[in-house]
Amino acid sequence: MSQLKQSNFERHRTHINETLKHFQTVRASGLGIKFVSGKPTEEPCLSVFVSKKIEHDLLTKEEMLPKAIRIGQHLHPIDVVEMGSFIRQSAPENYPFGVCLTDEKENGTRSAFATTANGIMALTCSHVIAGKDNNPMTPALIKSFDWTSKKWESFGQSDQAVFGPGNRNPLDFGYLDAALVKLLPGIEPNPISNTPLPCFVPRSIKDIESLAGKIVAGFGIASGKCLGMVQAVLVSGVGGGHLSADIIVGALSSDGLTRKGDSGMLWFDQQGQVIAQHVLGELSAPGKGSKLTIATLINRINSRLQIFSLR
Repeated sequence: MSQLKQSNFERHRTHINETLKHFQTVRASGLGIKFVSGKPTEEPCLSVFVSKKIEHDLLTKEEMLPKAIRIGQHLHPIDVVEMGSFIRQSAPENYPFGVCLTDEKENGTRSAFATTANGIMALTCSHVIAGKDNNPMTPALIKSFDWTSKKWESFGQSDQAVFGPGNRNPLDFGYLDAALVKLLPGIEPNPISNTPLPCFVPRSIKDIESLAGKIVAGFGIASGKCLGMVQAVLVSGVGGGHLSADIIVGALSSDGLTRKGDSGMLWFDQQGQVIAQHVLGELSAPGKGSKLTIATLINRINSRLQIFSLR
């Protein structure tokens, strides 16, 4: 079985989507790894995301997805993954927690402090600082919860934001939702370490598919330590669907991954490199975290917001 490469996949994506759009439950597809009996293998595959998985004996022959699909000269296995709807995972403004920011409407995680051409700023998701008019481009006062005084304290002002569905091209692919907060005079950054965080920067476009199947970890202010696996990369909607994602991270436990309040959390690989920023989570059952989450590659965020380093 030939390894499924991004360059080959992109050349044949139209053919793939034409094949898949005839199946009513199919929502999206991307580059992933094959799972067998719920356990990941090292075999590259086409991950096909469906609104609901149905037992084979309840499907007609015409309703069954093929076990493999031809991409170029090779057959590649299909792995079917159930996918629900995704939501922003900011929390109500009256919910204080850990290292968080609020625009007095929603709360979210402060991803990191970012060194930029305009000085040190705080990185988070744009919907966290969108303000009462729900527009991240409108300047808004941002507060941070001070656990010493047990009060929300003025922290900064929304400065820059980049957001949108993505262009689905290799360098600007999926959903993007990031923003910078300019610190108020007298506010000093207090990261855990002054050492810049190593960030994942692909040496070339073809490196992105190597993330599929990798274990990643993050610390969500609402969820605590999160451990997941990159389920698929370069995921796009099928049959008119607008979903697009650089990375989809899947939960490794039945408790799920992220919850409301975790918007902005960073994902790290096992070498301690920052891979991506958490931006959306799948709707989940009460008391459970999202089984699937959407993340944006950190190098895209750094490029668009002109960030030199994170810490």
